[in-house]
Amino acid sequence: MTQTTDNQLAILASGQADWDSDVDSNFGILERGYHTSARAGLAINSGYVCWMTSGGFFVPFDPNSLTIKPTAFCFTAPASGDSALFLLTGIVRSLYTAFVPGQDYFVSAVTLGLVVGSYSAASRKVGIGLDGGGIYFSPRHTLPEQLTTVQTVVINPATEHLFSVDIGKSGVVRDLLMKSNSMDKIGLAFYSNSARDNLLYQTKSGGVTTVASFVDRALWPYDNTDANTLSGIVYGSVWADSGASVASMALQIALVADRVK
Repeated sequence: MTQTTDNQLAILASGQADWDSDVDSNFGILERGYHTSARAGLAINSGYVCWMTSGGFFVPFDPNSLTIKPTAFCFTAPASGDSALFLLTGIVRSLYTAFVPGQDYFVSAVTLGLVVGSYSAASRKVGIGLDGGGIYFSPRHTLPEQLTTVQTVVINPATEHLFSVDIGKSGVVRDLLMKSNSMDKIGLAFYSNSARDNLLYQTKSGGVTTVASFVDRALWPYDNTDANTLSGIVYGSVWADSGASVASMALQIALVADRVK
């Protein structure tokens, strides 16, 4: 018996008495999707997402890297140097059976290769959960995820208040909204690091009014530049220069972002 190069389908010989096992195996492979046969560059756990090195080896995908992309899904557990089938696009139901139908799934920034449901500090959406369990793995056919986060900060006049927002490690903010019932001359700034010395965005000098609402739809990119961090957080600072006799107020801050990493 011979096998195809990529999907490793059995090529059946004429005159063979019993084709059942080979045919069943072929359909099992085809049911999952399209595969490629390659070697593992190191031991890989089953259910892990991988990328291929220039040497032709698959290794667990590291979402903290800006230069690589997720490529394949490993549904077996090959040792280093072993040749195995890796899923490029398709469905796996034998692993991660607790996946939520319709939910987006990502690769963990902490445990390289592990599929997780949280976008925080993770990157590269790799697929969606399916009804009845399993995942549709399709890392090349996904769009940036649009996130909306709303935070309420209680501020006092002439006082700076610090806060943070978890919108992933990098992306583009498309909408910024602030809303309050009183005060004006509100200043807002976002930074890419916890020291708040790398500015990403700032309102105009003198502040803006947020009574009723303030909307800014000017696109601005963001990323987290803290050294040696897996954080998906950007850091905010807000202050009020209003002379109004208001002891404090609740300021609602909303961001709509296209998270790409």
